[in-house]
Amino acid sequence: MAEIEEKKTATKADVDWPNRPKDANGTESRYSYHARKYMEVRSARSNTKEGD
Repeated sequence: MAEIEEKKTATKADVDWPNRPKDANGTESRYSYHARKYMEVRSARSNTKEGD
């Protein structure tokens, strides 16, 4: 009989899941990170429109 080799499957511990963005604050959740980024973009847009 032929020898059967075990297939190695990736477990959750082996996979590098993206938990939070790299530029997020230490205690910041995803929701608060995206809310902060949204507000930064909106304020930058409003500042450029006011200068027209």
